[in-house]
Amino acid sequence: MAENVEENELRRAAEVLRGVLYLACPGAPAQALTDTARAIARRSESNELPDQAPSRASDITRPRKAALHSLSLSGAILTGADLTGADLALGDLAGADLTGTLLARANLAGAGLTRADLTGANLTRADLALADLTDARLLGAGLFGTELINANLTRANLTGAHLIVAILTNADLTNADLTGADLSGAILTDAVLTGATWNRETLWPGGIRQRLLAVSEEVHPGVYQIRGSSASDRSDTLV
Repeated sequence: MAENVEENELRRAAEVLRGVLYLACPGAPAQALTDTARAIARRSESNELPDQAPSRASDITRPRKAALHSLSLSGAILTGADLTGADLALGDLAGADLTGTLLARANLAGAGLTRADLTGANLTRADLALADLTDARLLGAGLFGTELINANLTRANLTGAHLIVAILTNADLTNADLTGADLSGAILTDAVLTGATWNRETLWPGGIRQRLLAVSEEVHPGVYQIRGSSASDRSDTLV
């Protein structure tokens, strides 16, 4: 049992260090960041001075030839980090802690963000087209004008999220929590909303609220769950 606890602590320390190393050296190869973070965490635990640098440590300063596509930051802790405009397209951020992170105008197209915690994150005008946000936490997140075309938001928690003029064309919001969310002016053309939960405080684009009421069931006073398969906002302009 003690060994398991120690291993978990080391793993968490390595995740924190990997996030810090990425912020310091965003152009470094992902495996170099991972190996170096693990080596530092283990040396710190043993209080031993390393007799040599981790095998991949020198790679941290090696510039990447390409952008950060397919970068692996799964489980990384990047709480409050400033990643404004970062290129993380196709990156693996599954289970990452991005609480309060600044991701305005970031390129997260096709990124894997399953179970990621984006509570309070600023994703204003970020590109999340085709991103997988299954089971992600986006409570109070700022998604002003964010592009979420074909994004998977199944079971995502968007409680109190700001989705004003967000583009959700063909997005999958199956069983998502939209209680208190602001979707004013959002484009929901062909968005799947089956099982999504919303309440009286949820703000919808003009003309959609009444249609959703007609296909929703009141599961609690003032709380509704959508029975229909989709909702379509025919407006093709952001307002």
